[in-house]
Amino acid sequence: MRIPWTTLLAGIGVLAGSTLSSPAAATQPLAIRDVLHRVDALDPQLRLKAAEQMQSEVALRRARWDRVRGAIGVQGGHAIGVSGLAPAGGESEAVRTADRFTGSAYADFRVPVFAGGAIAGAIDAAAARLEASRQDKELVRQELKRAALTAYAAVAAAQRQVEVARRGRDRAQALLELSTTRRDSGIGSPADVARSKLFLLRREEDLAARESDRDVAMAGLRASLLFPPGEAIEAIESLESVAHVRGQGPGNYPELRAMQAQAGAAKADVTVARAGYLPTVELFANGQYGNGWMGASPAGLGAVPMAYPGDPRIGTFQGAASTGVMLSWRAFDMYATRDRTEYAELAAEGARARLADAERNVRGARDQAAARESQAERRVRLLAGGEETAAEAVKLARIRYETGNTILTEVLDAEIEGIGIEGRKVQAALDLAIAHIDRLRAEGYGL
Repeated sequence: MRIPWTTLLAGIGVLAGSTLSSPAAATQPLAIRDVLHRVDALDPQLRLKAAEQMQSEVALRRARWDRVRGAIGVQGGHAIGVSGLAPAGGESEAVRTADRFTGSAYADFRVPVFAGGAIAGAIDAAAARLEASRQDKELVRQELKRAALTAYAAVAAAQRQVEVARRGRDRAQALLELSTTRRDSGIGSPADVARSKLFLLRREEDLAARESDRDVAMAGLRASLLFPPGEAIEAIESLESVAHVRGQGPGNYPELRAMQAQAGAAKADVTVARAGYLPTVELFANGQYGNGWMGASPAGLGAVPMAYPGDPRIGTFQGAASTGVMLSWRAFDMYATRDRTEYAELAAEGARARLADAERNVRGARDQAAARESQAERRVRLLAGGEETAAEAVKLARIRYETGNTILTEVLDAEIEGIGIEGRKVQAALDLAIAHIDRLRAEGYGL
């Protein structure tokens, strides 16, 4: 059976239409928990802080390993030695050369017995800096969540403002139809129709502005949550839900804990610096086996293979080892230890001052945040009663206008006042949600 070409074209058109209207362009609903989870999972700032925390963990591991220092390895090389060029005892020696490969294996270990607290202080400082990096990461996480939740509240408010503006536009359209009907029936005047048209134009302009504000708020939320530009999203929870978000663990201030850890690290740095005044005692053990040895270069640039002509130690395999205890103390170092100690003490004093200032700021911010939330709650309750009053005033004014007992101006004034109260109520709800988020932060609640 042959299929007509018209049927094939119709089928292709249907297929193309279904492809273009794929569900990929559907709006993605976002709840509050979705916002908080997405911040935890995707934000690059958290990955950066995680990398910094791992660096601090490596530094702590290195500080602990410094309690035992050592190395095992092999070394070797090819050296050419020349001797006899300079006079010795007034007579020139015969020139002798040596050209050979030397290599050896070595092991060297040091175990500090007493270091004046330098090693323990370095471990304490590294552990404190690790704790500071953890708290810094938690602080960034909470700040990102609060910023995302604030952006979510802004989107919810913008969506509600669009609804308010759309209802105002619809009422303006109904008022225009009413004034037109009254004019056509000879009861109203053309002036009422003109004023109704102007009122409708203003409401359409307000709706366009509110839709633009919503798009801007959506763009901000997409950016904070790392959505692709232009992806359709929708806040499905209300401003009241944001204003009732419950935090976790009151009294948890990551910024204070980070500063406390930094102050502890600065105090440990003072211990490390003061250890420079004291002697050190350490056990040592080392050994080497090979057909030569490595010696220090004249400029101190590192060990190099040695090749002295005529030296019987070169060319045959032999080994040597030593162990014991060593005491060292630097009596004078051009005031380097003094300056390091003074610098560390000043840094510790600065860390304590910053911590005290942060604690004072936390107490002040807690009181201010509670007052702002209480004020926002009173404003929301006040406007809720005003919205009911305005709606009743609009209803009565329309009835009076329909029955010819008042002029259009009274209806327009009531409409404008009602729309204004609805918009201010949404703004008050947004202020309450933001004040609630700020209070959670000020009282140390996590999200």
